[in-house]
Amino acid sequence: MPTKSVWKLGAVLSVAGLMAFSSPMVQAIETSSSGAIAPVSSQAFPSFTFTFDSDFDLAAFDVTIQFVPTLLSFNAAASTLSIGSDSAPISTVLNGLKAASFDGSDFDFNFSTSSGSFGTADTSGAFRFVGGYLFDSYLIPAGSSVTLTGVFNLTGLAAGESTNVRVFGNALDTSFQNPTFDVSASVAAVPEPETWMLLLGGLGLIASRVRRASKARTDSEAASA
Repeated sequence: MPTKSVWKLGAVLSVAGLMAFSSPMVQAIETSSSGAIAPVSSQAFPSFTFTFDSDFDLAAFDVTIQFVPTLLSFNAAASTLSIGSDSAPISTVLNGLKAASFDGSDFDFNFSTSSGSFGTADTSGAFRFVGGYLFDSYLIPAGSSVTLTGVFNLTGLAAGESTNVRVFGNALDTSFQNPTFDVSASVAAVPEPETWMLLLGGLGLIASRVRRASKARTDSEAASA
């Protein structure tokens, strides 16, 4: 993707967590989340999609991704923000926003997490990133759909168990409206593929034995008739 395209994409994608607005500038918004099911000890990919029916003039945002740290860890480096067919890691989007400003200083952002950066797996249970324009804003066009896809390591989730991932925070527009958002998606664990194969093999063996026993009874009854 060309550099300018990445910058422009980054400015739009920065609002992936901005949902359920009550601001009068956003008259309607369609919000949906998609849960994820994954094998034990693998990775799950819950997502959150937001479609803006009216323009929103973004001035600042504050997004927290919350999860149960004993069950999941958040793979921040692999998680993405996307619009349409274009997608980029969250860190690339935010760095693109800063680079895209006129003199490199119009957009100011920082990361606030217990682990400190997008480059490592977060085990704090609350990964937060915030940012805002100092002298400008960015218009989110009506009809835009933005998707936040999180990557979570199933570190403690056993087969048959599930947990929720929550995305919440607030946004600020140029008219000083400060709407909040709070959306959740489910993450569930299933047995590893090898376990399923063993289970299916065991069921097949039982079925075979049942068929043989049934045939033996039939043959015995026919012989004694």
